[in-house]
Amino acid sequence: REETELGDEDGWWEDRDRETDSLVPVEMPDTPQHQTLSREAVLECEKSIQKIEQELVLIRSLLSSSPLSSQRSLSLSSAVPGQNQRTFRRWGPLGNWMTWISPELKRYFLLVTLVWYSILLVPVTISAEGKNTKGEEELAMDAVIFVAFFFQIGLMIFITTMSVELVMEVAEDPTVTISAWFLLESYFSTILLFASCYFLIFHLAPHALTSTKDDTSTDSPQTAKDVFEIWCQSIYFSSTVMTTEGFGDLFPSRWWAQLLVVTQQMVGVVYTSLILSKGFAFFTRNNQPSSSAPATPSPPPSPSLSSS
Repeated sequence: REETELGDEDGWWEDRDRETDSLVPVEMPDTPQHQTLSREAVLECEKSIQKIEQELVLIRSLLSSSPLSSQRSLSLSSAVPGQNQRTFRRWGPLGNWMTWISPELKRYFLLVTLVWYSILLVPVTISAEGKNTKGEEELAMDAVIFVAFFFQIGLMIFITTMSVELVMEVAEDPTVTISAWFLLESYFSTILLFASCYFLIFHLAPHALTSTKDDTSTDSPQTAKDVFEIWCQSIYFSSTVMTTEGFGDLFPSRWWAQLLVVTQQMVGVVYTSLILSKGFAFFTRNNQPSSSAPATPSPPPSPSLSSS
């Protein structure tokens, strides 16, 4: 009996092998139509993936705006991690650095700017107090300030680039919302960063920024009081340049200082026309009540009693 069953089973496999051997493999023709269908299929898959990502971002925004969430408003710093990597990927090696450091600066970079601006007061004040004694300590302090100047320029480029990239990300993906605080934070941080550059210029090259007043306010600082006055003047000058509302009482007299002022003017135009305008437009649009909500049906009118 076992031999019969095995024989039948072997015979069944032999019949199956004969059927498979008789099949002729059909090769798909490599035609343009076949390639077009493949590309269309790939595009459909990419569109489906993008829709899924947008739905995930929308779900995240709804969860973060719920009363149970600790975050009341959704800013650009609360986007999905892959979104920031996709945003800064176009910048190459610089984008890798921006992707690594941006999550921290996007939340607290105004505080970081204020702290950094205050830290700059320490070497400038020490150098101003020891101005009468020429030595290695003063040269080392000047070297620290000189290095800090170039660090300020790099920080300015980073914050400006990050602001432009994030606003462009909002323009490309309407499901991502933006907070007004983020826009104001980036704007004021840029003003402070340029102000710190002018503050260092006051110390390294006092006559690069000339004042129309007949005083020595633009001279190199000699005391801590002079350092504080120049600190306030640098914020004032940076604010007037950023808003393109210069009053002419303080102007650059060296070509490299003029180039820095022109750069801030261009950045101010970009902030006003691109970042602030588009950012606040998306901010107000997302906070408007949805007009697609179904209207509540009005109660039917009460039937009036007909007089007999």
